[in-house]
Amino acid sequence: MLATTDTFSIQRLGSKRVSKELAKQLKHYVEQSMYDKETIRQNVGVNQSTMSKHLNGKISLTYQNIKSYSKALGINMHQLIGVEPIQVIGHTWSTEDVDRIHMYSIDDKPTWVYPDYGYDSDIVCVLKKEDNIRPWLSSSIICFSKKNMENKTVTDECQETYCFIKYRVKGKSSFKLGIPYQMPFMADAGKKYTIVSPSRPGAINTDEQGITIEYACPILDWALKPKAKLWKLSTDEVTL
Repeated sequence: MLATTDTFSIQRLGSKRVSKELAKQLKHYVEQSMYDKETIRQNVGVNQSTMSKHLNGKISLTYQNIKSYSKALGINMHQLIGVEPIQVIGHTWSTEDVDRIHMYSIDDKPTWVYPDYGYDSDIVCVLKKEDNIRPWLSSSIICFSKKNMENKTVTDECQETYCFIKYRVKGKSSFKLGIPYQMPFMADAGKKYTIVSPSRPGAINTDEQGITIEYACPILDWALKPKAKLWKLSTDEVTL
């Protein structure tokens, strides 16, 4: 799903139509730039023929090309690619239960992640804070669809799958990353679940046994090194 090298072709983002759209976008920024075309070409490090083909969609742009043109034009590469941002809706705790989620409220300034690759519009994410148990997960970004949040449901695909979960304990709502296991159905109690945390295999919190889950969203992608992928974190959904 994600580009992991600087050599992938823009064709991996879609079809030839995508390449044409990117070329059109590039040409627009070159024509509107405060820098002349020759200065841009020299800073990108391509010859006149190659630049002309890039601007007219005759050859595909590589990831490195996009990066170089963006730098030469003084814009963010996400402007050039046209990637939609992903809303950040919370972050994990860095103490106690490192799988618990602190959800942002309407009073918090909206935060967005600009990935290097396009995602569906229903995708949201949470930020992984410092994780002393699994330090390799610190500062990572966890992505999932918000469909189950909106529908307030636990679908079959959530069973025994790593999910973002909203559940109720002692009348209060909590959020965390975990694996929901459905308990034997009891007519008088409805569906009840136990949440297992991968960070503590074999250890189950008694408050997370026989609980009601409002919704569960399967984790679809986990960016372990977002900075290395040139993902950008912003507090404004604006064109940078």
